Amino acid sequence: MESRERKARRPKSESVTPLPVEQLFLWGIVTRPHGLHGHVLVRIFSQNPAAYPLKTFWTALKAAPLAEPRAVAYAQPFSSRSPDDPKTEPFWRIRFKGIQDRDTAETLRGLHLYLPQAYLPPLPPGRFYYFEAENAQVIDRREGPKGTLQEILPGTQYDFFIVRGPADEVYWVPAPFVESLDKTTHPPTLWVEAPPGLWDPSLSQGRP
Repeated sequence: MESRERKARRPKSESVTPLPVEQLFLWGIVTRPHGLHGHVLVRIFSQNPAAYPLKTFWTALKAAPLAEPRAVAYAQPFSSRSPDDPKTEPFWRIRFKGIQDRDTAETLRGLHLYLPQAYLPPLPPGRFYYFEAENAQVIDRREGPKGTLQEILPGTQYDFFIVRGPADEVYWVPAPFVESLDKTTHPPTLWVEAPPGLWDPSLSQGRP
C-alpha cells in the first residue's frame, strides 16, 4: 500500500545548498499570493506537513532538475472553510524571507516546494513513498499492463493515481485500488486491482 510519508526524522545537519530534485520529495505547490505582505498559499501534497523542520524549502518550477534553497519567514496551516468540512483543501500560508509585497509573491506562482528525502523514515515492507512510484508501469492483477503512472493527485477522501495508457487514454485510479509497488524493476511496477469498468476507454476523458 502507498504512503506519502510517516513521522519525519530530523537530520542532525541540514544542507542549504542547491539539491537535485531526485533527492527531494514534494511538500507543496504555490497556488497564488495571499494578502499584501508577501504571503502565498501553498497546496499541500504532504500527508503530515507539520512533521518536518520548515526553516528552509528547496524550490523549483515543475520538471526543473535542480532546486534552490529558500529560507522561510512564516509557515502556518490555512483554510477559509470550517475544519469540520470534509471538502476543505489542505493549504498553508507561507512567506519566504526577502518577499515582502504582493507583486514579488506573484512571481512564485507554480513554484514547487521540496524537502530532502533524508527527512523520511524507512517504511515497513509492502509500503512505499509516492515519489518512489514516479513513472511506474501500471499492471492490473486481472487485466494486465495498463500504462504509465503520470502523477498522483491528492483528493479530499483519497488520492488519485493518474495512469496514461498506450493510446494516450487517461485513467484515474483511486488509491484504495492500489496494492503495492515493486521497486526491484526499472522502471518500478505498480500493482493495482481495480473494477473492470475503471479501464473502460470511454470513461477515460478526465477526472471522475
